[in-house]
Amino acid sequence: MPYLLQSDRKRPDGAIRCALHSLSYKHEGSLSTQRSIFLHQRIASNLLEMARYQDAERLLNQTLLASRQIFGNEDSVTASITRDLAGLHESQRNYDEAERLYKSAYAISVTRNGQEHPDTILSLQMLAIFYWIGPRRLSDAKRLLTEVVAMRERVFGPTHPKTVDSVVALAHVYSDAGRFKEAAPLYRRAVRICRGDRHYDRGTTANALGKLASYYRIKRKYRKAEAVSLEAYEIFQSVYGSEHPGTILYLSDLAHHYGNTGNAKRGEKILLETLPLLAKTLGTEHPQYINALTSLARFYFAQRNCIKSLSMWTEALDVSKRTFGYDHPITTQVADELEKERRYQMRAVERCRMGWLMPTVKTKKSRFIAALIGFLFGGIGLGLYFRTLFDFLYPTLMFFIMLLVSPPHAIFCVPFMAAWWGMMRAKDSCDDQCPCRALGVR
Repeated sequence: MPYLLQSDRKRPDGAIRCALHSLSYKHEGSLSTQRSIFLHQRIASNLLEMARYQDAERLLNQTLLASRQIFGNEDSVTASITRDLAGLHESQRNYDEAERLYKSAYAISVTRNGQEHPDTILSLQMLAIFYWIGPRRLSDAKRLLTEVVAMRERVFGPTHPKTVDSVVALAHVYSDAGRFKEAAPLYRRAVRICRGDRHYDRGTTANALGKLASYYRIKRKYRKAEAVSLEAYEIFQSVYGSEHPGTILYLSDLAHHYGNTGNAKRGEKILLETLPLLAKTLGTEHPQYINALTSLARFYFAQRNCIKSLSMWTEALDVSKRTFGYDHPITTQVADELEKERRYQMRAVERCRMGWLMPTVKTKKSRFIAALIGFLFGGIGLGLYFRTLFDFLYPTLMFFIMLLVSPPHAIFCVPFMAAWWGMMRAKDSCDDQCPCRALGVR
């Protein structure tokens, strides 16, 4: 779906203005030609992109009614509008209604065009992707996408961009299900086809490379992930430009990669640079801008910077309330994420407040050094390293208990137990980014 730029929203052309005017006054009989139906369908897609779900639903229902009257219930135009309406309900998380509409569109295509017609295969793939992204029914998504790949290989050939797109989707479902052995050859096959022809569809190439980079990150092959992510970003930038929202999305993925690999400053710089680009291209009221704010909030959360994370979540919620209202699905989703963040922070604060039972180490400690000190020097070394009497008494007490129960086991097991204890204490040590300090508890 093409992006509706900020300039397009401010200065709509005459045809779009007339269509929106007819929508405002509920002119049910104004749709009389196939051209006007396609125009209304395009406007509905743009409204859906801007998350104006109620306007998009009214317009799509009006268009679907007109299509049924003009072309009939089993026409490809009717199936296309039904798919758009299903995607609308999916965006609002009305999964039961979305599934019914996707199945209806698929049944119309089968009746009208046959089992292996391109429109029928597209309807089946959209149903499979719905199962993958929506209700997370991965087994159904895998089964349907396997059928789609086989049919597209027969209809279009194994190297066609549509076939590659289905292969990438199937690989991602395998990856989400944790079946990496099945996902890896599919990713490599897609990338090999894309790289084999210089004139191959560049958007499909960038998509395949981006999904392969996600797979490498899951497998913690960070060098390969960075190289592939950069290649995908450069391809997309060369085709669509540096200010295209899709290019910015690839750049955001690259920023999160830098954050996961210890280069947080570079990742933060990239994410902060994408915000004004999106504001310029799409406007601050666009859902993609809110997604950029939540992406930056997740980045700060991954870096344990809870003050900035909460600030970005709050800003995203304020923008969503101001743009869409309090009951909009996007506002509800952001509010839920913010509440989860706050609950997590408060649980962390409660752990730090348990000083009467287990004193919190107020400076960040290395797990490796703590384990080595515990193994070599036991409770005495841990007590001095963490500067708490508790860390001296606990391993020492365990040593004497093991000595009374089984002296041979005490000599061999207690050093490993002390090393384990040191690792756990260092893992939970409290630094300047700990929520208890950032939230002003301590």
